Amino acid sequence: MRHGEVNIKYWTPEHFQRLLDEHHVTALECYFLEPDFHYSENIVHPPEPWKFELDKAKLYESLIEKADRDWVKAERWLSASHKTPENIRKAKKAIWHAFRILSFGSQIVDSRKIYYDEANWAHQSIMNDPAEDWEHYETKWRTDYNTFKKGLRAATIGTE
Repeated sequence: MRHGEVNIKYWTPEHFQRLLDEHHVTALECYFLEPDFHYSENIVHPPEPWKFELDKAKLYESLIEKADRDWVKAERWLSASHKTPENIRKAKKAIWHAFRILSFGSQIVDSRKIYYDEANWAHQSIMNDPAEDWEHYETKWRTDYNTFKKGLRAATIGTE
């Protein structure tokens, strides 16, 4: 559920642990969030603390799949049949999210943390770009996107 700038997720403790075990990006974002940003009213905590055991191959597969899905969504939203002002905004945000997700993976491997503002350098540039066609974003951002993917692969799988 979204409410303004707040994004609230409701999961049972068992479901959240399963998502962590699967290295699902949304669960990872919640897990690595600083406690000051937790909404704590009515939270059901598990009898044992949450467990996250890094599986680099699983992390790579999970995050690459999500980032690539966001990249494809952006392309679809910028196609002629779907192009609306709202979809243009969503497409730009999806491109940025693809970078952000890949960045999270490298951070988790390197420091067992997520620095949520790490990919903000791309946010402003993408969101303020007046272009409304996929070819522009594909040309301008694909090389950087592939570089981020190679970086995550090197950090998780060990090869480029």
